[in-house]
Amino acid sequence: MNTDELTALAKRLEAYNAWRRGEPTTEGYDPEPFQIGLDIDAAIGVIRVAAAQDEHLYQGDCPDPLQPDARDSECPACQRMGLPA
Repeated sequence: MNTDELTALAKRLEAYNAWRRGEPTTEGYDPEPFQIGLDIDAAIGVIRVAAAQDEHLYQGDCPDPLQPDARDSECPACQRMGLPA
């Protein structure tokens, strides 16, 4: 994920959380359950990698973890960050 994708992820999760709390600013917002699930998984992956709970297979020598097209499909941390479709 690049910076723009992380920003978009945060905005989607913030909108969902505001909707969940019933804030009036979310009138007309209709969350997509599948996308929310993907967003939560992605956020968990970012947190786990940032917290070093999932280490990169090559101990930091994996491709840039913020670039999904450069992730290693064999690496647990890269998998946690989400592989490109």
